[in-house]
Amino acid sequence: MQATHAVTIAAAPEDVWPWLVQMGAGRAGWYSYDRLDNGGAPSAERIVPALQQITVGDVMPALPGATDAFVVADVQERHHLVLSVPTPAGAVRASWALVLEPDGGRTRLMVRARLGELRVTLPWVGDVRVSPVAAHIVATPVHLVMQRRQLLGIRDRVEAAGGRTTPVPRSGAGGGGPGAPTARRPSPPSREVVAFPRSRRIIVDIGRVARARNTVNGFLEIDVTDIRRRLRDTGTTGGPDLSLTGYIVACVGRAVAADRAVHALRDLRGRLVRYDDVDVNVSVEVQLEGRSFPMNHVIRAAHARSVHEISEELHRVKRDPGQSPTARLAAGARVFLALPGVVRRWAFRTVYRLPARQKALMGTVGVTAIGMVGRGGGWGTAFQVHPLEIVVGGIAVTPGVTDEGIAPREHLHVTLSFDHDVVDGAPAARFASRLRDLIEGPDVVLGDRAQRRADPSDPSPT
Repeated sequence: MQATHAVTIAAAPEDVWPWLVQMGAGRAGWYSYDRLDNGGAPSAERIVPALQQITVGDVMPALPGATDAFVVADVQERHHLVLSVPTPAGAVRASWALVLEPDGGRTRLMVRARLGELRVTLPWVGDVRVSPVAAHIVATPVHLVMQRRQLLGIRDRVEAAGGRTTPVPRSGAGGGGPGAPTARRPSPPSREVVAFPRSRRIIVDIGRVARARNTVNGFLEIDVTDIRRRLRDTGTTGGPDLSLTGYIVACVGRAVAADRAVHALRDLRGRLVRYDDVDVNVSVEVQLEGRSFPMNHVIRAAHARSVHEISEELHRVKRDPGQSPTARLAAGARVFLALPGVVRRWAFRTVYRLPARQKALMGTVGVTAIGMVGRGGGWGTAFQVHPLEIVVGGIAVTPGVTDEGIAPREHLHVTLSFDHDVVDGAPAARFASRLRDLIEGPDVVLGDRAQRRADPSDPSPT
């Protein structure tokens, strides 16, 4: 077996070299999976001066307590380090070469591993030779995972150090004397390296799972001039506090209720499950740990709720995220995020085929209002988590036709994404037309019976 890997590091070879010579279990570690190759002790995050001298024949322990591997077979300071696994007869069972090559102010770290004959000792059997094919099948994926982690670990440590952190003595060969001129090394680029937030693993998982959906997108421009004026007037006249997001969610609920096929969910047997209730998953911007965070909250039975009820619920969750059932899943989410990615993605795919569970956790329709936190017009797209995903984009002032002629109008940009496995083009087009009519005709939603029930000043019977 032979495998070659490489990584580019934003530092000079002399700044990378100290991290290589101090490697080894019980030394600075291997910068890989410490539980597997360093006895659980974390690999060093700094250069260790006491571990900077190494010569041919020295042992860099592959595992804690190892005395026969890896043996330094060849070393040239700041250029290459070759490690080997010798056999009792003096042959080489495996070799591992790490080479540093300058790359325009950066360093290309190349690693080549070679595995010859593989033998293992089994209880009651003794020494057994493993065939080359079996060795390749077993060793290749393991080496790939471990080697990738190590290369990234070396790169991140070198670049985080920002250059040399301790002097490295130069050898006489090719190094020049104390007065020899040295080339000016370019400064590393200014940047910040931060840990990847664990909470974003869910976004990564959902994005990978969503790729399997066959999505059909539609892009709408909807005139919201009248409804925005109505909402502003309602707030200034002492009426209920209504939000544009709440109004759109109410319109979406009613449009979906008119044709439940657009939010149908598929079960494990491939059947379509069409619920009467339209549960809308809305992204609510909340403040968590001093920063803005989009939290999903499900508006239950949005088709039968008034704009006032929906707006009030969204405001309540924004003020106190703990009131949302989503927040109560935080403890379970921490355990879920600790699972391997392949397990998490399998769980998501399974939930997508359990309609009752999907409806309970994330609703049947998704609404993301990205335009509420920015300025100007523009469409957006989202992961196809639900059979119907709606992204509410920005608002642009463009000419529009009215009864009085052409005048500046406020147009909302809306993206509709349908799961084509569930919805065909004709029903999708009818839904788009129905949603546009509902949003542009405020009287239909603001004046319906559900809205009157929500207004305590309305004397009409319920």
